Amino acid sequence: TMPRVLHPAWRLRDPDAFARYVVADGHAGVQGWVTPGALSAVTLFDGVQRSLGVKGHVCEIGVHHGRYLLALSLLRQLGEKSLAIDVFDLQEFNVDKSGLGDLDAFRANVETWLGKDADVIVHKADSLKVSGAEVVRLLGGRVRLFSVDGSHTCEHTLNDIRIAEDCLAEGGLVVVDDFLNPAWPGVVEAIVRYLGGIGGTPRLAPIGYGDNKFYLTTPAHVAAYAQALDETVRNQLRVWKRVSLCGYALLSVSLPTPAEILAARRAEIGVPLSFAKGAAVAAGAAPAAMVGHPERAEAAGTWACGEWSAIALELPPEAEAPGALALAIDMTCFRHRLDPAPAIEIFMPGRAPRTVAFPEGTDRTTVTLPFDRRALGRSRRLEVWFRNGRATSPYALGLSSDKRVLAFFLNSMTLGTDAVPERGAVAGG
Repeated sequence: TMPRVLHPAWRLRDPDAFARYVVADGHAGVQGWVTPGALSAVTLFDGVQRSLGVKGHVCEIGVHHGRYLLALSLLRQLGEKSLAIDVFDLQEFNVDKSGLGDLDAFRANVETWLGKDADVIVHKADSLKVSGAEVVRLLGGRVRLFSVDGSHTCEHTLNDIRIAEDCLAEGGLVVVDDFLNPAWPGVVEAIVRYLGGIGGTPRLAPIGYGDNKFYLTTPAHVAAYAQALDETVRNQLRVWKRVSLCGYALLSVSLPTPAEILAARRAEIGVPLSFAKGAAVAAGAAPAAMVGHPERAEAAGTWACGEWSAIALELPPEAEAPGALALAIDMTCFRHRLDPAPAIEIFMPGRAPRTVAFPEGTDRTTVTLPFDRRALGRSRRLEVWFRNGRATSPYALGLSSDKRVLAFFLNSMTLGTDAVPERGAVAGG
């Protein structure tokens, strides 16, 4: 299985709108409050749900003008709907003045980013009068992404978590806003009361918190979400710490911006994409186009370290490169005595995993991977994953003081329009 780090953007309803809104900061034009790291986290967690087959709708209590709900809605799969719960102009119910939702502004933002047929249901109400059963009825099913961002009093926040608990799908995610924000202590009190079992045994368990959000899911799925943070993204996290709260082990994290995790390197037909020092900057590429555990670029390329690494490419417009394409990858392995016949597993969307063995007597090979861009749907984003389960360090082998767990050295990639047979020894796929 592939690790759950990069987002399978080719499955989104509108991958271009997602890229403009989340990755390119289009959300900044919508009034409201959300940190870039919180957008990275929910995108990462949405990828976990897709890998686990979690299905359900989207709901937010306290939408304001829709800044966060729009991001959640752009992550929806086919058939999924969104529910916006807010008092809007019924400000007599906004007891702590935690926001001033504007229904007209919200609807205008929905149309701008999601279109006229957006499958967004508006429910104007005080959440103290809403139940989980009502949410299920309005949406026609359970929820997989539920944001709690309404009134920030302890009473309202605890009530809203209970609503989410009652309508959440197995493996769904509850996101509570403003945890540890000193302006809203009622949020902390509500979470402590919920996890402490005050008023009822909690049916959800915490994953962790960071970037102004607190995350909960069904107990059987906590490990999958934590693994997503730890498996490949951990070296990119700005904060990563194991902590405990109310007897639960959880993570304190802070994620980079969506652009740092999700941005793709631009690929042009026939133009080699070099991973050598300075080449990425010259090409205008995002620094995190290669994720996993990449080291700093060297004169000839970049080392991928650890078991998993990935590269995201932005393909040319379909008019320039339709149908069959091929990606030629020039790469070098770390050949050593414990792995005399090294191989790299390569994963691409819509294709079976492939095992590429490095030719005997050489550390370097070029692998050509044919693919059909129609397998990507509407997305221009291509993700290629690499796995080397036998990666180790020169230090562990007694060769040097280098403790990096070296997998392979990426020299360059070239996108072509002809799906030529793959070069190099290949098994499977």
